[in-house]
Amino acid sequence: SYHDQFAGAYAVIRVIGAMMLQSPTPADRLIEIGLYETGLHVAGRDLAGVQLKTQLLGRPEKEGGGEFSMPGYGAYLTADDRWVYLLVLTDVHWAKLAKALAMPEAHDAELAKLRDRKKQRTRVEAAVRRAVGALHLAEVSSRLKAAGLGFTEVLPIERVLETPQARAQGKLRNFDYRGFDFEVPEFPGAAGAAAGAAGENLPPPELGAHTLALMTALGFAAEQVAALADTGAVALADAEKFTWAPVKAKRAEK
Repeated sequence: SYHDQFAGAYAVIRVIGAMMLQSPTPADRLIEIGLYETGLHVAGRDLAGVQLKTQLLGRPEKEGGGEFSMPGYGAYLTADDRWVYLLVLTDVHWAKLAKALAMPEAHDAELAKLRDRKKQRTRVEAAVRRAVGALHLAEVSSRLKAAGLGFTEVLPIERVLETPQARAQGKLRNFDYRGFDFEVPEFPGAAGAAAGAAGENLPPPELGAHTLALMTALGFAAEQVAALADTGAVALADAEKFTWAPVKAKRAEK
């Protein structure tokens, strides 16, 4: 579903780009953003990376798995069923991790260098999973923090907004929608905008809420808009057809 959101962002960029052209052609005005192409672009860094390694090594390179193909870099399950994301990129990081978690591999010279750990990826990954899995998240966090190693807990979606970072001023926007309360992430960068620039805390418009106004501005008479709505060609706001209407009614009865 993130492809849908990225595609929308790319469409906005293309629209702005077309508006900046002094003499846009019909082809410039025709903007089509596909989800497949969106996914390809999002993966552009990794696609270019595997091509670079293939050329540097002189042989076809396969994806090693894991972030940046780094053994020990990624999410691992703790003994209390929590997930911790480790940032292990360098040999120094590995040494800190192995020592902090009291891993036997800390004294293995064959794993001291990244190039050697990559060759033994399966063994390294198993060792990290075993070490992390033997401890509760609080203990893992305490040890890694003391070692100065980068890490973070991977939160389930229902806990994301509980974090201090999410609760910081300007990060969330509150609004009421059909009797339900919501907190949604503010648009990135809005916190640094001038006071009042972000606008009111308005809920999303109802489906078809602006149809009549927009079509009137385009020269359609009210009768024409109504006729189009009857055929289903356009939609007008109708509270009774809203998906959550029965839910809200039951909630009100309680």
